[in-house]
Amino acid sequence: MNKLKDWFGSWKLVSWRTAVVVAIVIYSLVGFFLVPRIVKNLIVDVARERTGREVTVGEVHCNPFTLSLTIRDFSVPDRPGTTFLSFEEFYANVQVSSLFRWAATLKELRVVNPYLGLRRFADGGINVLELMEDVEARTPPDEEPDETRGLPRALLRHILVTGSTIDVEDDARDEPLRMTLGPSKYELHDISTIPERQGDNDFTIGLLAGGTIAVSGDVVVEPLGLHGTVSIDRIRLGSTWPVLKPYFQFDLVGGSAGGVFDYSVELRDDGLHTTIADLDSRIEGMELKLRDSDTNLLEVPLITISDASATWPEAEVEASSIIVEGADAFLWLEPDGTLSWAELVPEKTQEQIVNTYRQVEEAFPWKIDIDRFEIEGASARFEDRTFEQSIQLAAANANLALTDIVTGPGHQWGLAASALLFGEANATAQGFVGTGPMRLETEVAVDDLDLGHFQPYIERVAPIELRAGKLASQGTATFDPKGEGPMASFAGDLSILEIDLRETAVGSRVLQWGRVDSEGIEASLEPMALRVESIDINGAGIEVVVSEDGRVNLIEFMEVMAERSQAAGGGTATGVPPISIDVLTLHRCSSAYTDRTLTPPFTLALDPVDGMVKGVSSTATAGAKLDIEGAVRSGGGLHLEGEMDVLDPKRLTDLSIDVRQAVMPPVTPMSVRYIG
Repeated sequence: MNKLKDWFGSWKLVSWRTAVVVAIVIYSLVGFFLVPRIVKNLIVDVARERTGREVTVGEVHCNPFTLSLTIRDFSVPDRPGTTFLSFEEFYANVQVSSLFRWAATLKELRVVNPYLGLRRFADGGINVLELMEDVEARTPPDEEPDETRGLPRALLRHILVTGSTIDVEDDARDEPLRMTLGPSKYELHDISTIPERQGDNDFTIGLLAGGTIAVSGDVVVEPLGLHGTVSIDRIRLGSTWPVLKPYFQFDLVGGSAGGVFDYSVELRDDGLHTTIADLDSRIEGMELKLRDSDTNLLEVPLITISDASATWPEAEVEASSIIVEGADAFLWLEPDGTLSWAELVPEKTQEQIVNTYRQVEEAFPWKIDIDRFEIEGASARFEDRTFEQSIQLAAANANLALTDIVTGPGHQWGLAASALLFGEANATAQGFVGTGPMRLETEVAVDDLDLGHFQPYIERVAPIELRAGKLASQGTATFDPKGEGPMASFAGDLSILEIDLRETAVGSRVLQWGRVDSEGIEASLEPMALRVESIDINGAGIEVVVSEDGRVNLIEFMEVMAERSQAAGGGTATGVPPISIDVLTLHRCSSAYTDRTLTPPFTLALDPVDGMVKGVSSTATAGAKLDIEGAVRSGGGLHLEGEMDVLDPKRLTDLSIDVRQAVMPPVTPMSVRYIG
């Protein structure tokens, strides 16, 4: 105590002690009271000068002893009534060592509840662009920048941003858009502009409906280098749909996405280099519904992406596999013949999609390399509403695998596909897809397809009731839109079993057969042509019936066909495409003529009928050669031989008919009518 008294007792008014105390007092007064006022006025004045906007600042506090600055309730206005940028608190603490080092050192930088509003107003103005224009208009011309000057030496020990939110608003749309991202958290450690000095970052970005993106890794500012890992959790796909909703007539109502990948961003002498590697992602429960309806258009339980990567500026994307599991799709044809896709995606939107794709393709010529793309256990339903009662077509257990998918000319993708049609018919395809130019070539097979499912379509063009019939086919199908040959073609075999056709004009069986085998089929589209090496018809039967009122079934059938063709706008055919059949063979066939105007009805039948027709052609001047042998059911036989244009009998028919030992019953309704 005595020493303290002595120390004060020896204090002279004019001394170094007094100078120190006065300096401390002045330093405190300036730091605690003057600096906050200067900072506050400086922020408001500079903002007004550079942006023309009245920035508001609630409180400014400065602690000169800890070298800290706190700014509270900061706000940058937008147009009247809205805020562009704000935060509740900004805290910066400069480390004392900055006074003695050749580098500014910030011990702590903390921002609490920052807010950013991104808006497009009803008149089309965008707030960010308006702010940039205001700043540019008020910024005096600067001297040419010194490109050799680097960043000032600085070290940021700890940066923490909490409660960050971003509002996205668009009032220029028919239905205004409102979205909020956040709250988010950003944290960085030891961020430095000193060359090769490494820090780290730890971000948690809040997304719509509770999803998050977590980012962690290393940071080098000079030269720029970012390396680390990104983890995505529970992104709700439906929450982002309002952005695209005006462009479509359906809604994305379900689905979540998540994944993890490593990232690398480096600024090199030749520009920015970015890499995404080891990406594994899952998309679950995706659903598309018809707007204002419970109708599901597409359901995808699971999509997985494995071991994917992307690099820039190399513009390369690679993936080990993309697998789509259990997808279920629904399409339909409107009563006016419009496909549902055209209704769900308006023409204007389709044009925008195509234009956007072309622009992206030109700006970013990406090379894509995917080892395997696969659809597993999918199903599809198609509804044709052009009929009074809708027709349902379906495929189940559909699988598709594309392998070695590489974009660019000269590549071939492997293709394998299978499906169960109508729950009973197996369909498979095995081949390849060529790129640059596009070409599809695949071995296809269909087995046990019940043709009865297509009865409504048959009845629409012909008065026929298909009571039975199954199809089996195998061959090679090609699609080559830019090749030298036909656009589409098929080469292979086809069989149709157990056909039973009843014409509905008179009500008789017009045709039936046990089996028809066609071999060596060569069919093409654009140009349209058909060539068949051989057709074997087994157990076929044709009936010509005169009804009780004198109508002949085949004549009535052809007249109804002509009426329906004319009603559908078909008119009269102007020509037959090239068609040729080398050999058509009849095995154990039959034919019958029945006259129901007689009592009892009279029938004359040929059974069996065997023979051969050679050289059927729509282009040859000569006719087909016929050699047919038939037995009359009541006794005797018939031999038909000669030449005829099967496709145009009026042009050429030269036949000889030899009837041998035909038994004529002494008394029949026919003989009574015509002989007496």
